[in-house]
Amino acid sequence: MIQDKISILKFLWKSGPFHHFFKDNIPQFLESLECLKDFSSYDLAILSQYLFVRDFEKEESIFNQEDLGIGMYFIFSGKIKLFIEESSSFNFIDLLGQQEGACYEVVLQEKEAFGELALLQKRGIRHASAMALEKTTLLGLYRPDLEKIKESHPKVALKIFEMIAHTVTDRLILMTELYRKTFQDLNIPKKEK
Repeated sequence: MIQDKISILKFLWKSGPFHHFFKDNIPQFLESLECLKDFSSYDLAILSQYLFVRDFEKEESIFNQEDLGIGMYFIFSGKIKLFIEESSSFNFIDLLGQQEGACYEVVLQEKEAFGELALLQKRGIRHASAMALEKTTLLGLYRPDLEKIKESHPKVALKIFEMIAHTVTDRLILMTELYRKTFQDLNIPKKEK
């Protein structure tokens, strides 16, 4: 009964006058994102037409590790946790010799993005789980919509792919530095040439 009332309230909110106000402010929000700094106002207006607003309650799952990935998200409000569990097919935990049941996580907040690899991989799986840490609103860009952007606005699509390339490169550099530091801290000797 309560769930039905909540669903009706969500419907009324999304069909009410304030929802359009929110939708009109998406390009302005996108301008504030560091990862989209190379996009013009026109590019952001185009991109905003293809974004979906998704609301999550505290501790609600956004996606699970090893799920099929179909899109990326921009955090409009709230905080999320990305985490890798030991049961993952990605065995970084064994590599570091950590205890059983270990879980590795990172917290992301407003104006950050995640899940971008899903736009590049046709049948890619999620390498981590994502969960809302508080009431959170995300803007989702899904692969079918990126395909539409490629057809109708190829220059905007190119900028999206460039943004993903920069993001992935930055994260790869960060992971390489973390990898080096971890092995230095563990005093693992370097292989001789």
